[in-house]
Amino acid sequence: MAIDPTIVKTINTLLDHERQRHNLDTDVELARRLSISTKTLSLWRHGKSIPKAAVVLVRLVLAARQAG
Repeated sequence: MAIDPTIVKTINTLLDHERQRHNLDTDVELARRLSISTKTLSLWRHGKSIPKAAVVLVRLVLAARQAG
């Protein structure tokens, strides 16, 4: 089953926003910040997998807390 391109674009927009917000230069840094593998992040970015909304929200909140 193909993932809707709009969903993939939205996920990428959110990921890019988080990268910019935390001044991260690479997806490797973003993956570390979100406590996920770079492979998982790549799967999300390329629409091969979709993160569960709850998991993403929790990880973003945790990352924000770590940033202080």
